[in-house]
Amino acid sequence: MIGAWLQRTPSARYVVPRKWRAWLLLAWTCTLVYELALQSVDFDWAHTILRVRGGMLYRTDIPLAQLGEVREISVLPSPIRRLSGYELAGRKRGSYELPGWGTVDLFLDAETPPYLLLPAHGNARSIVLNGCDADETHELFERLQREATEIRSRWLDGSKPAGGSR
Repeated sequence: MIGAWLQRTPSARYVVPRKWRAWLLLAWTCTLVYELALQSVDFDWAHTILRVRGGMLYRTDIPLAQLGEVREISVLPSPIRRLSGYELAGRKRGSYELPGWGTVDLFLDAETPPYLLLPAHGNARSIVLNGCDADETHELFERLQREATEIRSRWLDGSKPAGGSR
């Protein structure tokens, strides 16, 4: 099927005809924009680890046993300086420098507060994230508090939680 629109050159390579190049570039660009900007932050709970995925490029694992006090904040300090990552359609992913906080990893939609600040653990950076709306962020905050407290209490009782550090 694909061979119907590919042309074979004398050097035995397939070349996409000129008329198809613009359409393929448009399709690739639309896919990239969707993956980077329009996809919301995805949270996956795996035993004692919260996996945060922001599009196809940015992700991190947060061991709940090492999680400090999670804070809910309504306003981010400004100005925010991007170090690596992207900002598109109000969504910020990657490493940013926030005044007074230093370098943090952002997984958020800047236009839908509140935000959750997860303090640095080990050699990792602090993480600021939020859900797609305020309700999802509140649910995430409550679950993080509940899971982290439960895991730390099991840790103190002598039964180490499954999972590892980052």
